[in-house]
Amino acid sequence: MMKVLWLLLALMLTACSSAPVKVQYYLLDEVSSEMTQTDASPQTKMTVSLDKLRLAKYLRQNKLTILDGNQLYFANQHLWAEKLEQGLAHALAADLAAQSAISLLQQNDPGFEQAALSVQLKIDHLAATQDGRVILQGQFWLVKDKQVLAAEAFNFASELQTSGFGHSVKQQRLLVKQLAKQLQRSIERL
Repeated sequence: MMKVLWLLLALMLTACSSAPVKVQYYLLDEVSSEMTQTDASPQTKMTVSLDKLRLAKYLRQNKLTILDGNQLYFANQHLWAEKLEQGLAHALAADLAAQSAISLLQQNDPGFEQAALSVQLKIDHLAATQDGRVILQGQFWLVKDKQVLAAEAFNFASELQTSGFGHSVKQQRLLVKQLAKQLQRSIERL
């Protein structure tokens, strides 16, 4: 009995002496000290609602992901600080506001119901890959009065210049900027 107590005490002391695991949190949307402004006044901006944003099932959790072929690896110490849907919506809205006269409204934003056009977005992949790239793949649809006016697929990739999840998130953010540019061009063609 005494040996068991000593063993339990030794195990508890060992557990107390190990260093805690450091968890890193990441935002997809950039935090800026400046407000994004465009030359267009609020009256001349085109309002577009982000009607649906669907993520692949594996992206509906808070861990950053690495793809290796058809295998997924989830980083237990590298987490999204907010739901990825929110981060993507905020990033797209900021990018569209910065580069165009398009205001992307989310569900609880004033004017959402009166938007001239709605966007439905499906994200199949947003991850780093084992071969040193980051990818953003999916589709979007532009809809007006329940009719699809345009449907486009996108497939963006970027080489990672350095290792680490921080750099990976920065590169993923740049891919979202590319998606915003493609979305802008599609809206302007209508």
